[in-house]
Amino acid sequence: MMQKTGFFGAVWKQLYPHVLSGLVEFGHYAILWIGVSAVHFVRIIATAFGVDPEIMRPVSFMERWVWIATFAAFFFRVLIRVWRVTWH
Repeated sequence: MMQKTGFFGAVWKQLYPHVLSGLVEFGHYAILWIGVSAVHFVRIIATAFGVDPEIMRPVSFMERWVWIATFAAFFFRVLIRVWRVTWH
């Protein structure tokens, strides 16, 4: 005889694929953020050792915009996912 699934079990069964794909996507962005953090620390160390600030300016510009772009992309994708799950 089959056991009747409870309310929370049924909800989890529906949410599990979305949660799993969200975690995988977050992992991809976390790898990007770790890479940008490594560039930030290298930039700080290079500046501390006296590398010309004119050389570090483009690196700083790219670092800043990669941070902004990845955070914006992550939250935009979260909003799209929520919209797709709830209204579509």
